[in-house]
Amino acid sequence: MNDRMEHDTYRLWLDLDLEGELAPRESAQLQRHLVTCASCREEQATLGRLQETLAASHVPVREGFREDVMASLPAAGWEGRHPRTWTAAMAVLALLVSAAAFLVAQGDPSGALGPVAGTVAAVLDLFASSMVTGAGLLSASWRGVGLAVQEAVSGSPGGMIVLGVGVVALNVLFFSLLRGTARRLRTARTRDRG
Repeated sequence: MNDRMEHDTYRLWLDLDLEGELAPRESAQLQRHLVTCASCREEQATLGRLQETLAASHVPVREGFREDVMASLPAAGWEGRHPRTWTAAMAVLALLVSAAAFLVAQGDPSGALGPVAGTVAAVLDLFASSMVTGAGLLSASWRGVGLAVQEAVSGSPGGMIVLGVGVVALNVLFFSLLRGTARRLRTARTRDRG
């Protein structure tokens, strides 16, 4: 090992030694090196003074500081709204899903509805194919659930709509449970402080 690499290693060891994380064998080797190397002794003294300065400037944090900071933060965007305010968004989503299902059910072999309807139909067909593929993978591990999902999505567009609405409903339920839990935790913290 050349001198430059050796000094880089010793300087790294100085940090580790100061933190008390240097192995005894390396510590003994470092101490032997410090006897002969003035620049490493100077670096060790500088690091020692720095550690003392940092220790002297340590500001103790009062008990419960983290909890107080977390409680004072504003609610996230999705937490700030009650699920009842989602009615308009859910109505628009239902309308769009219904329109897409109507287009798929009608089919347009002549192309009279235009490229937008064809694009929507292709995307929905891709979605249905993905769902059938996913159902096939699911049935490999959960045979009964996989068969039920496959039957729901491959039978008709209505089955896909029911499945989609079920997934959205489960997500709404999940977020409302999360929001309720967060509200109960905030109430409990406020009650504990008061």
